[in-house]
Amino acid sequence: MKGVDGYDESGRNVTPGKDLMLFVVGYDPATNNPIVRAVNGPKASAADEYCSIPLVPAGTVCVLLANSLYETQKEVDPEMIVPQPSKVYLQKRGMNQVVSDYFESQRKRLPFAKAVIAEQAISNFKVRGNRTLWAGRAGKFKVNVPRMGMQYVYCTEGLRWQFKRELQHQGAWTIERVIALAKMFFTGEDVPKTALLLAGKNLLEQIQCIDYSKHPEIQITTKVNSMGWTVTNFHTVFGDIEIKREPTLDRLGWSNSGALIGENRLVHYIYSAEHSFSDRVDGEEATRNGILIWDALALKGGCHIWIDGEGTGRKGCENSFKIWESPEEPTKVSTGDIFYLTCDCPGISERARAGQLWRAEVSTGADLKPVATWTEMKGEIDL
Repeated sequence: MKGVDGYDESGRNVTPGKDLMLFVVGYDPATNNPIVRAVNGPKASAADEYCSIPLVPAGTVCVLLANSLYETQKEVDPEMIVPQPSKVYLQKRGMNQVVSDYFESQRKRLPFAKAVIAEQAISNFKVRGNRTLWAGRAGKFKVNVPRMGMQYVYCTEGLRWQFKRELQHQGAWTIERVIALAKMFFTGEDVPKTALLLAGKNLLEQIQCIDYSKHPEIQITTKVNSMGWTVTNFHTVFGDIEIKREPTLDRLGWSNSGALIGENRLVHYIYSAEHSFSDRVDGEEATRNGILIWDALALKGGCHIWIDGEGTGRKGCENSFKIWESPEEPTKVSTGDIFYLTCDCPGISERARAGQLWRAEVSTGADLKPVATWTEMKGEIDL
């Protein structure tokens, strides 16, 4: 029980800083509440077999430790681990190119063939597919197909809208901010093996222009990662961040933003692998060539962080947060705003320390002015 002092072996003397520990002996069938006994609680006499339980303040954080079995015990209640499913729509995409027999048979002044045209068409198909996998919105609806009846069309949800955590970033990037980002990414319940930052061009420029002279221990190198990409590797004590530019973000208007993704948490679902076809067009002297693919991308887990530098993040998003670097209380806050502190902030609370998360609740005071009440967010950001 965090913050509740326990007692020594005699049960008479408090041990400051050594927390009270409880042992669960059963549960109350009427309420399903656990029945506990103190391991290091107070005793009326040092010879007593059991400890009593001291006062535990409401709101005390309880940390679950390992179970402790009696001498001959070998069976324990199983852990109830229930996965939380997510619905993912796989979108079918296609490209067609029709080349007439007349065009194919002509002698051309420029030495190009249908392969050159196909290359441009395929490139356009790939580019639009990348935009869809980033920014598409999930949907399912019916269309009336001639001679085939009603059929469903599925639209996939883009990666941008799958992030469960968002950093609302403002101002210039610093070493401290990058390290704070690495800390939030690599610590918690869901810890990935790698961090891949796919960044827009402006975000990439800001990170490149950081003044690294005050931190000679920071290592920035170029390497080829496990996917064969040449990336900029940013080394921190929490883990390495591999940085690469993503041109699709620039085209979508997210040049100041980026996606911090756990590489082994990115899942590619495929219903039908990409394949090509070539058919004669019925009733015409032409050939139709095309490509079909039916797939989706999905983010698994809650480690991923979207960096919103456009100021257009999801308003009221429960898990969006900002970095705060001042000892003064933030101004112009709204209910639900979360701040990650990079320094002690007595303006929020005497207990507000660097590295903590604090949440604001705004109400109207007696003078009809907004007043913020601050609460520390224990543990990780809820997913």
